[in-house]
Amino acid sequence: MSRHDELVALVAEKIARIVKKFDAASVEHELTLSIGRVMLKQAKKDEFIEASIALDEQDERELDCSILPDEKARHIVDWLKAAKINNEPWLHNLDDMGRIKKLMKFSSLTQIHDEADKAMRIKAQQSLGATVSAGEERLIKVLEEGYHIVQMLTPTALDRESAYMQHCIGNGAYDEGLEDSKVEYLSLRDKMGKPHATLEIHDDLVVQLQGKQNKSPAPKYFGLIIPYLKDRKLGWSNDVAKQGGIYDSDYNFHSLDRPFPDELCVDGNIDFIETNISALPKNFKVIGNLSLDFTRIKSLEDGLDVAFDISLEDSDIEYISPNIKVGGDLMLANCQITELPDNLKIGGDLILGGSSLERLPNGLNVGGDIYAYDTGIIDIPSDLKCGMLVLNELVDTIPEGLSEDMMICIPNSSPLFFDPSIALHPSDAKILSLIPPEAEPVYRRPNVNSAPREVIVTIGYLRQQLEHVKSVSMSPSM
Repeated sequence: MSRHDELVALVAEKIARIVKKFDAASVEHELTLSIGRVMLKQAKKDEFIEASIALDEQDERELDCSILPDEKARHIVDWLKAAKINNEPWLHNLDDMGRIKKLMKFSSLTQIHDEADKAMRIKAQQSLGATVSAGEERLIKVLEEGYHIVQMLTPTALDRESAYMQHCIGNGAYDEGLEDSKVEYLSLRDKMGKPHATLEIHDDLVVQLQGKQNKSPAPKYFGLIIPYLKDRKLGWSNDVAKQGGIYDSDYNFHSLDRPFPDELCVDGNIDFIETNISALPKNFKVIGNLSLDFTRIKSLEDGLDVAFDISLEDSDIEYISPNIKVGGDLMLANCQITELPDNLKIGGDLILGGSSLERLPNGLNVGGDIYAYDTGIIDIPSDLKCGMLVLNELVDTIPEGLSEDMMICIPNSSPLFFDPSIALHPSDAKILSLIPPEAEPVYRRPNVNSAPREVIVTIGYLRQQLEHVKSVSMSPSM
């Protein structure tokens, strides 16, 4: 694969992560033309992540292709969603190649974010005159000093909130959530009905708590909201860089400026991206996802217990204890770790694309799949347990002891030619297929010249094919 193709694949992975995290499938094309195109352009100039490893933290943050904070990514997604919902005319102004001209003019991620911010502010100003009729909002809770919390129930209510708060909940970007019973949009109002904070709640988890202009609410408003969240036992999606710290399971705030206490438990997600954190507290428990992407965390020690995913992509991680608990995926793409411990157990997928790992450890037990694209891993431990193994290259030997039903994904460019004369077991025939374009996760080769990217077969079938190829190669020539 050429360097260009490798960079295209890396950028595609980042776009896919944004799409998945912010439910942005409806604007994936627009994200690719804007964010993806800028990332690829910058990647060619700076050699993408590899070039930023040698930079200090501040310089690394200034590399447009290295980090796009969730807050900015969400803002761009909201802008594009609103534009499509409102069928903005600029979406139909295309160049000779059918690309949206407006999205082709940006040369940095900062420009894209600033354009999104400007557009959403203009829309908010246009909504200032919106009036909310009876039934468009519902009183949820009366607080002290005349403050109260209301739930916004209609697009007009969201537009009005957006106009006063100068953020992007209105103008269509969030209207879809109004139809979802698991989604709530709440507003903290004073006795005059003026909004001071906006909450977005999904499945009893606070995923956004925004003040005016997407800034954190003033401490006074936090203090008014927290008792309500406690009463409802809501979890928290902690954006540590924005909040400056973490809310634990008892809603106590722990500042990033001081060491976190041991035995800390957080009910919700934690995102440490763009922070200086270098070590986690002892016996840290997270009842949610833990994101340590682009951090200087070097080790995950005994006692770490994460209910769902741990992401360490592009981090400085060097050591992972075999005794950590990972209920979901462990994501190590593009990080510098060179070895995983024996007997490591992971509840979900193990994602290794672009990492420095050279082998899989003995006793590795993965509840989901293993994705080892762009690594030097070719050997399979005999006691490996996983759903599907995706390798960069085709292995030439299959160790004894592996489950015959375990699936393996091999690149189409491999020299192995499948012999159709070998009878397939019905389960093999069903499994032998192309990965569909929408398959998850996204660590897969580009589709070059419409050729199939990979094929998936069982270990049992692959073993038969390898034995067949070996026997043919050893046969005397005619």
